[in-house]
Amino acid sequence: MKGSLGVKMTIPNLSLEGKIALVTGSRRGLGQSISLAMAEAGADVAVCDIVEEDGDLSGVVEGIKGFGRRSMAMKVDLTKKADVENLIKEVEAGIGPLDILVNNAGGRAGLSPLLHETSEEDWQTVMDNNLKAAFFALRPQLRV
Repeated sequence: MKGSLGVKMTIPNLSLEGKIALVTGSRRGLGQSISLAMAEAGADVAVCDIVEEDGDLSGVVEGIKGFGRRSMAMKVDLTKKADVENLIKEVEAGIGPLDILVNNAGGRAGLSPLLHETSEEDWQTVMDNNLKAAFFALRPQLRV
């Protein structure tokens, strides 16, 4: 299965056999392509996005399963710490402990091309989506 951009990512000789991955922002585009490439390389892959109404998350799960890998999908708001903690718990209960985390979710919705026309609220939303979400997802994985 190719990603929604029609791009097939393949890395020759890459083996992720036995690894468990979570890819955020995996409903379409780069996140979808990364998820499918990881499955093709042998990883079981959990996917998540804040949007699922167009059914693309289930399509990504089916694509991953088409490679004989385990997968699950969750709708999640990565800017909410409790939602991210629940996501990690659900993935670990459903597939197993994570080996790989791809913080792909992000965006710039609401930002004006002209900085002086961007509201502080819009700026904070973008910072939360691009930085806070990655922080919340990565922090639980740094257990030592």
